Amino acid sequence: MQEAAIIKFRINGKEYSLEQSMNIHDFLSRIGIVIPKACHVAGKTNGGRCKVCLVEINDELATSCNNDIKNDMDILTHSHKAIEARAWAINFLISHHPALCHSCHKMGDCRLAEAFMISGKKIEKCFKPSGTHTDIKQISSDIQLDYSKCIYCGQCDDITTINHQTVESCPTGALEKVNGDE
Repeated sequence: MQEAAIIKFRINGKEYSLEQSMNIHDFLSRIGIVIPKACHVAGKTNGGRCKVCLVEINDELATSCNNDIKNDMDILTHSHKAIEARAWAINFLISHHPALCHSCHKMGDCRLAEAFMISGKKIEKCFKPSGTHTDIKQISSDIQLDYSKCIYCGQCDDITTINHQTVESCPTGALEKVNGDE
């Protein structure tokens, strides 16, 4: 029987090894390195769209949420290049997001707001004016989608199978239970 190869890699210059590859963002969380995220849900692989979790991997920017650790990777989490890229991504998302946090059902549990707070870089843009936005679609009798809050993360790509678990995994409150159902 062949022995499994040990995966050896570096994060911020420190050597690590794993017997089995795993998601970069999940490993960073495990070792206490905080990187912002908006679209990533642990154990899922459809992240990477928001670009909020960018890190440097072997001198190239890459999303940490949808890439697995590989042998000889050199990962930099807080390089100037990674911090600037994450700030750009957060600025972009926030500049297209309504300033309705105070009335949103995700207040206190919004991954976009969390990314904003832990980005490690001054955010230059602010939320777009709220105004009256009517871009809301009724998905089912008890779930609605507010496109003005959507960051197109992919959690609800299959709109025909949206359920209450999908609503809970929505990072920004774009999906919401309606009619008082909890």
